[in-house]
Amino acid sequence: MCVLLDHTLTSYEFTCHTVDSGTEALELARQVHPAGIVLDVNMPGMSGFEVLSHMKGSRYTKDIPVVMLSSRGQESDVLRGFSLGADDYVVKPFNPMELRGSSGRSSHQASTRLGNDPRQR
Repeated sequence: MCVLLDHTLTSYEFTCHTVDSGTEALELARQVHPAGIVLDVNMPGMSGFEVLSHMKGSRYTKDIPVVMLSSRGQESDVLRGFSLGADDYVVKPFNPMELRGSSGRSSHQASTRLGNDPRQR
């Protein structure tokens, strides 16, 4: 799955960093402060929901847009993701264009919030 995500996002000129656990995802988010994050709900060490909750509770990572990506498409899971602060929730299997649209919207939102919107220049 990571290879497909990496290929999909790099083909649209996103830089990708992959990690093997929720704990590593949270640590990388704090260190790199990326323009956006795609989180799987099911990860070892710490679930994507837990990572999202920690991120949105931290002043260092709360503004990073997050797209949840999961095979868990039950309404309760989707609602939980949004209630914790996810910017979008994509259910597997997914169409790469759907993920591209989510990532692009999230990156644009981040740029606008940070004052980097080229339309404002």
